[in-house]
Amino acid sequence: MARFRLFIIKLITSRLAIKIFIAVFALTVLALLGYLLFWRPIVHTTNVVIDGDFLVGRRAVVMKGGATLTVKGNLTVDGDLRCQDGPLEVTVAGDLLLKDTIACQLPSSPSPAITTAPAPQGIALIVGGSAEFQPQSLVASNGHIQLVETAQDLLSEGGLDQVFDEISKDTGDEPRIGPLGGLGGEAAAPAGTETRHRPASSFNDLPTRILPGNLSIIEPVQAQDAPRRIIINGTLYVGSWHKPIPKVIDVKKLPKGVKRVVVRAYFPNGDVEFADKSVILSPDGQDGPDITGGCDINLPEQESAADKAARDAMRMRVEARNITIGELDLYLGDGGRGGHATTDNDCDPIGKAIAGHGGQSGNFKMSTAAGGALKIKGPFRIHPGASGDGGTATAYGKDGKSGEIGEKGRAAAAVGGNGADNIKVLRARGVADLGNIHIDSLIAGDGGDAIASPGDGGDSSKCDAKGGLPGPGGSSAGSGGKARLDYPPEVNDLPGAADIDGQDGKPIVNEAKSGKDGPPCAGKVPDKPSVTEPAPTDSSTKTPAKTPTDATPKPSTGGTTVTPPAQTPAKTEEKPLGYFEFLDAEYKRVVTLPSGAKVHIIVASTLGNPDMRTMMPIQLEFVVDGQVIWTGTIQGDPAVTCRGADGCSMDGPVINPAWLKMKLKATGKNGELLATYFQN
Repeated sequence: MARFRLFIIKLITSRLAIKIFIAVFALTVLALLGYLLFWRPIVHTTNVVIDGDFLVGRRAVVMKGGATLTVKGNLTVDGDLRCQDGPLEVTVAGDLLLKDTIACQLPSSPSPAITTAPAPQGIALIVGGSAEFQPQSLVASNGHIQLVETAQDLLSEGGLDQVFDEISKDTGDEPRIGPLGGLGGEAAAPAGTETRHRPASSFNDLPTRILPGNLSIIEPVQAQDAPRRIIINGTLYVGSWHKPIPKVIDVKKLPKGVKRVVVRAYFPNGDVEFADKSVILSPDGQDGPDITGGCDINLPEQESAADKAARDAMRMRVEARNITIGELDLYLGDGGRGGHATTDNDCDPIGKAIAGHGGQSGNFKMSTAAGGALKIKGPFRIHPGASGDGGTATAYGKDGKSGEIGEKGRAAAAVGGNGADNIKVLRARGVADLGNIHIDSLIAGDGGDAIASPGDGGDSSKCDAKGGLPGPGGSSAGSGGKARLDYPPEVNDLPGAADIDGQDGKPIVNEAKSGKDGPPCAGKVPDKPSVTEPAPTDSSTKTPAKTPTDATPKPSTGGTTVTPPAQTPAKTEEKPLGYFEFLDAEYKRVVTLPSGAKVHIIVASTLGNPDMRTMMPIQLEFVVDGQVIWTGTIQGDPAVTCRGADGCSMDGPVINPAWLKMKLKATGKNGELLATYFQN
């Protein structure tokens, strides 16, 4: 009986298990069929022509390998229209309605050279009729974005590169807002401004498929004759080439890694309107390449022009018959940081490191046709990016060898990169409602630190032989950039907006040690050690430890208490407006004072700001071990004594190799601190 009962239970449970399995299998099949029918992306590997209207709905449409999409009617994107393994080019003969997402994440490459190349084409939208981007919409790419009327209006990479440069120039007589350009070599902002207080489309060899459209075909004549309105709303996002487009976009975490990227809208026969609540987010400029290794690194000279230009952030260009700006937040990216330069640890005879300079923040320009109108309903909030910081330079000299006579330590010289200026002028022409513009803070880049660690002297084993001398070290930190905004008087500041200068870097010379003296010779009575006051330590330039991150001097531990002289409260250290450059006797640039030779001294500034010609006569003071040993005055005809606004010069003294603790200072005619230099 018990066996029969057990048999019945097994039979029932086995049938139940089979039913459960069948039910689960059926649900899995239904889910798979549902995904295939309703959710799986539609991937096109050929060029596609839609012979009518087209709707991108719940199933994403993916154009792979650079395949193009041409819609002869109207295009509505109520889902995702994306690219894969190539750019996205969409041509619409009729109207474009964007309710959801058009995005193109270009493929990254394991090769670093790819990620530092100029930005590629990301999204190209060719719209023959009108276009409307609704508030919840997103257009995102990590390459160039172009929105134009015809395929002939698309620009190649070279054309976009020219547009990138043109955006920052004050050109054109038509109604225009922008650029938020720099002053460059101009002595003053244009009149009427005031200063704020402190070619063809991309080609592929893919075959083409012609598919029927959802609705009727729009006649080409109708599309051409219809008045075009391009309404931009929602979010326009440009990201990094090698970073995925985030699902949630955070304004405070904009990416880096895109070179000279342009967002461009070109509708000479249409009206462009930035609707309320629009946001445009752009990436930062790319950081300079960091170089580690070797004993003579000069990043500004080693970088190509393209590498230097990559420091500049994204730029936007809009050209249309008429432009209307509603409530728009335009976030212009930060300039990239200059590259760090770090030498080997045992450079002989000298370790030299010169770091890279920071890049410029983003920019924009919007202009209409000659008879067009540019209206700013606002509030149009412009958020300028910060300029890039200078890179850090770290140089090491080799320790001298120990022996009968200890060798002298080897030298180290470091020059930090300059932080970029953020001196901008908002240009405007033919715009009456400038009071609806609000501008955020301008922040200049910080100068990079310069850290020199010369080598210690070697120990001597021969009797009465002095230990090797410490190696000489010199450092010149990068100058912090200057920030200043000039704008039409009607323009407003955003709450709390200010122009913030960059901080100068720190010049650090890590103090090297002398080698140990040899023992006293036989029969000679050693001198009784005398107690002397410990040498003062310059906390701004020296550290007892040969460590680039520690610039704090240790307290003296002398055996005798010495009463220091009365001290007055320390004043806030004045920041120099420029920096020094040195030429040797053959007028070749050197990074430290040339030992045993006459030095030619240049008092320089970044991009001629300030204009050193206006600072003359410039007083020079040379101090060795606390004593003034030479003074000079740069004066006379600027055409003779200056190379331009960015530097004036004169011959200095012959540098005695025995000099230690050298300091050089330059002051302007009104006592301005122009440059400082330290070398032990």
